[in-house]
Amino acid sequence: MQSNPVCIGQTVDFDVHDAFIPTPAEVLMQRFGHQILQGQVMDLTPAGAPGGDYAVLRVRGVRDLVIVPRERVRPALFGRTG
Repeated sequence: MQSNPVCIGQTVDFDVHDAFIPTPAEVLMQRFGHQILQGQVMDLTPAGAPGGDYAVLRVRGVRDLVIVPRERVRPALFGRTG
């Protein structure tokens, strides 16, 4: 079995999905958790729904729809609209 020659202190590249500890989701949250994303509202739960008020968003580069509490979304200041 051949392995990559890697030395201590060397800078390397890796795919986030290959992370073992912490999980890929934790890596992304620690690295990008405070960034603002833009999304297009695809649906809204009814106001006062038993489970809460949510916006269903399509975000460029994210395969699945993203569900965010409605009070946490705000109109985009920059970028494309609609």
